Amino acid sequence: MTWAGERVANALKAPPPASAAELLIFWLEANEALPPIETVSRYYDAAITQQVVLVQDVSDSQFEEARSALETYGIPVHHIVDVRNVSTITHDLNAIFAAAPVGNAVVVSEWFHGRRSVCAVQAAAAGGVPVSFVGAQADFSAANWWASEAGAVGIATEIAKTAYSSLIYGMPFSGCWSGDFPFTLVTGYTLAAFLLSGLLVGALRWFTIRRRLLDVANERSMHKIPTPRGGGIVISLLTLTMLIVVAIFFSDLKPQLLIVYIVAALALTFLSLYDDWVKAVPIKIRLLLHLATAVAVVISTFLIHPAEIRLEIPGVITLMVTGIFAASALILWITGFTNMFNFMDGIDGLAGLHVLLVGAGWALLFFLEGESTLTLIGVLIVATSAGFLVHNTAPARIFMGDLGSVFLGFTLAALPVLGYVGTSNADMFIVGVMFVLPFLFDATYTIIKRWRNGENVLQAHRKHLYQRLVLRGQSHGAVTGLYGFMSVFCVASGVLYYTGSPITRGIALIVVILLMATYALGAETMLAAKSVGYAKAVGADMQVD
Repeated sequence: MTWAGERVANALKAPPPASAAELLIFWLEANEALPPIETVSRYYDAAITQQVVLVQDVSDSQFEEARSALETYGIPVHHIVDVRNVSTITHDLNAIFAAAPVGNAVVVSEWFHGRRSVCAVQAAAAGGVPVSFVGAQADFSAANWWASEAGAVGIATEIAKTAYSSLIYGMPFSGCWSGDFPFTLVTGYTLAAFLLSGLLVGALRWFTIRRRLLDVANERSMHKIPTPRGGGIVISLLTLTMLIVVAIFFSDLKPQLLIVYIVAALALTFLSLYDDWVKAVPIKIRLLLHLATAVAVVISTFLIHPAEIRLEIPGVITLMVTGIFAASALILWITGFTNMFNFMDGIDGLAGLHVLLVGAGWALLFFLEGESTLTLIGVLIVATSAGFLVHNTAPARIFMGDLGSVFLGFTLAALPVLGYVGTSNADMFIVGVMFVLPFLFDATYTIIKRWRNGENVLQAHRKHLYQRLVLRGQSHGAVTGLYGFMSVFCVASGVLYYTGSPITRGIALIVVILLMATYALGAETMLAAKSVGYAKAVGADMQVD
């Protein structure tokens, strides 16, 4: 697997100049090991380089070591800039660019500081000078930095510093985070998807009311007033349309994978449309299509890169599943979770909020891995779900229906499978489970409980934990908020599991396991207490009568 932080750094890097730099900037910071001076020397030519700038925030001894090393290579230092004061950096670099016009600038730094260094130099150059970045750190790898606690903290700190510099001193934060990752495009698309989703769902609500496409309450419903259904068609078709528009011009996901995902998602959407608005589709036909789309996604990925599923309990055991067993498990995973998500879409705002949080987690991980198309999918489902939630918070004015829940369940289940092809990280699948654990746990817990009671597990019901809580007096908003709270913990734990040290990974697993166990125990205890109270109240009423 390519180191995630290095792929992020590569995203800003313009091709190194073929000739020497006119302005050479050596960015040295954070009291770390001195980057190779040989890297700096490759871009220095006494006949061409007009100025050499040493940007520093290190100890005195390291500063003198760096300056001495540069002089040993015959590289004179014309300017010294103190990086500890951001306003001074901006002023000093502005003065350097104004003193002698240059045709190009090259920033040599560790990968870690590349983003912010380019931000600062681009701000000083005011867009008039091409700025290239060259990473000088040679020994970054998952084993010695990114997987360490210091690495995770370091990246988070650097992002915070860059954002602060942008807000306070006007450095072009988005500009230096671009490159082969389409930052501006993704940001604009996020806003556009949110606004379009909100507007289109509102228009669809008016249309469904006029056509009387309403979800009328029955004995299994969690609502009482007839409510428009099928609002999820906006989420699915808007997400897929905006994805296709971008993919025509740019996609770093294998074309066959992108095509399979889009075709499968469209097939599920149109079957759900028929089921929601025309006529109920037999459950066996729906399950057959869900299975077919899962098989298509898994086979298309295995033809490119057969997956390995790994569960690691640090210091205890590492389990690895490969080959036909891994393929079978992933087919079962996609088919099962597609239906489980549909089961969990039963109260106002629950499914939309969950997708918003989980989609954000996937967007973050895929961004760190440099997977632009998958990042865009994560961002789009977040934005379109947020637009839908404007109309779906309690009391809901429109329901998602199978049109949204089937598409979103399929997408959340397919993302780790698609992501493995580009990252080759076998932890991807465990993270995928951790992200959606509140929904997965509730659905699995309920299925097992109903199966043990001899009930038909495929028959519609109102026995999920979240439904029972609402039926016993909790509001839709309170239960949705509880699941949102659990989703935040599970997404954060999933990110830590993927990026953290062995100790951090173990803690992340323990946290989500304890969280789910505590929730089940607490919910059942509260429900049992309410049942006793309800029975006593009924008995008292009967005695009075």
